[in-house]
Amino acid sequence: MARIQFPPMANNQGVLPTIVGNLLLHDLPVGRSCKMAKIIAYNPGANATLQFGTMNRNPVGAAFVALMPIIVAIGPLLDNEWPEWEIPAIEWVNNTTATAAVGRTGDIWVACSHANVVVSLEVVEFGG
Repeated sequence: MARIQFPPMANNQGVLPTIVGNLLLHDLPVGRSCKMAKIIAYNPGANATLQFGTMNRNPVGAAFVALMPIIVAIGPLLDNEWPEWEIPAIEWVNNTTATAAVGRTGDIWVACSHANVVVSLEVVEFGG
């Protein structure tokens, strides 16, 4: 089946200030996969690490699964931007297997070392 490529769109959760811990950035629609086309982060404080990943489908309790290397949002008061060619080419896919090791939601989450780093994504979705 051929994939239909849609134009880049903003993350559907909006522009969000991080919390210390996991924060949902993009809710993956059923039947689609996606890739990040741009990451933008405004960091008002000290340097912060951003780890992008998804949640697993562990029946005991969902846990964060890192899918990209850690990136650093330089601060203070700096805009950080990573265009598509600087982002690892990872496709975010919904895997409905109900195990901790395999099943993943495909939603894009970020784990940040500091609160209040404002993060926005541009993604390209594939599929129907």
